[in-house]
Amino acid sequence: MNDINNKALSIQVSLNGLSICIKNTLDHKIEYLSSIAFERSETPYKVQDYLEAELDKYVFKNKSFHSVFLVHRNELSTFVPQEYFQEENLADYLKFNAKILRSDFLSYDNIEDNKSVNVYVPLVNINNLVIDRFGEFIYKHSSTVLIETLFKLYFEPSKPKIFINAEQGSFEMVVFDQQKLVFYNMFEFSTPEDLSYYILFTMEQLNLSVEKTILRFIGGVDRNDANFEIIYKYVRDVDILESDLNLKFADEIDIATINDHYILINSFN
Repeated sequence: MNDINNKALSIQVSLNGLSICIKNTLDHKIEYLSSIAFERSETPYKVQDYLEAELDKYVFKNKSFHSVFLVHRNELSTFVPQEYFQEENLADYLKFNAKILRSDFLSYDNIEDNKSVNVYVPLVNINNLVIDRFGEFIYKHSSTVLIETLFKLYFEPSKPKIFINAEQGSFEMVVFDQQKLVFYNMFEFSTPEDLSYYILFTMEQLNLSVEKTILRFIGGVDRNDANFEIIYKYVRDVDILESDLNLKFADEIDIATINDHYILINSFN
């Protein structure tokens, strides 16, 4: 295999789609970016078939990478304060928030920014595929990458702040207040009314003012679509997050879609 010691690979998988990104770590340039949205929610083994087909393309032939990252995106996760976390209790933490099977493999990520542990269910068959193809790699849950990135780049202690990241029929909602992460959840939605209901209901439950709270959409929404417009009717300070990634992009990559791959691109950090 040809060593490409300045290139890193990141893969994001879910039952609804997958995305792949190659970054040149020397000049901080995204050289390859692709994504597939499935027509329906697929099984883990069908996702594996899709990923194998993508990795069989020429761009990956006979190549190795300086580092490989894998991001699992699903609703099967929960956060536990580090001080209460015990590794032998992974299933107990998850069973109250997600439907898990006795046979499910459980994993966890430490998030030092807010001293918590993210417990989740990765797709083990995808982990096995990646290690067979590339050897050593790092994997995390998508919410870990999202929260770590937001803590580092966009944390403002002055006002409550909400981030909405929409991808492939679901969205993640992250809320910061008083210099703390106070809420995270993933919701399925199919209409703007679904989106607005979950956001406004959560704001009400957290006693967040629609006049004083900052709300930023990350991916999957732009200023001209109905999802943005319906929230704009109710929340005073709504906008699209302006990414400051300090990256270059290959000419064939559509810069307008970068925020749609926000988690994938930030998984290299």
